[in-house]
Amino acid sequence: MINGEKREIGKILAERIQQAPTRPTLGNWVDIRILQNRAVLCALSPGATELLYFAGQNIGEGYGRLLEKTNDLQKGLEAYAREVEEKKFAKAEITQVDGERAVIQLTENAATYGLPNLNLKVCAFDAGVQAGMLAQLIGKRVVSTEVKCYANGDSCCEFEIRVISTAEAAFAEAFTPLDETEP
Repeated sequence: MINGEKREIGKILAERIQQAPTRPTLGNWVDIRILQNRAVLCALSPGATELLYFAGQNIGEGYGRLLEKTNDLQKGLEAYAREVEEKKFAKAEITQVDGERAVIQLTENAATYGLPNLNLKVCAFDAGVQAGMLAQLIGKRVVSTEVKCYANGDSCCEFEIRVISTAEAAFAEAFTPLDETEP
């Protein structure tokens, strides 16, 4: 599958998520423990974090295409935070924006809240969604790295967001694995 097809699939999935009908008898809300199975994947499968980051990035790109564009990282983060909170996935707080770097914290994160300390950072999917969505919103390549995680004994899931230059992006594509969430 080539990159264009992957992007199209991400867009289709993001649109589908937005238009998803309410299930007639079960509704659309599920127990958060179902989402927390991603932690098991990260703990048991060394390649899972790369796969989850990439999958999240594609979903984030598709989702970002549905939102109003901005060239401003702060405004892009605010749009991401609004979406996360409206979907009741987590509470989001932008704690720092400095040029092309930022920090965002997710508390009450549905994917990790209440997990025991696994000594792992397991939010690769969330980091990928952030990177993909922000890239679409601001029109630049973005990398998100999880630096704190409930599953690592931290009090929140925290991500460092970085806009990267074209040269850095080319180097990263050629030589850097997607998984930047290793403890």
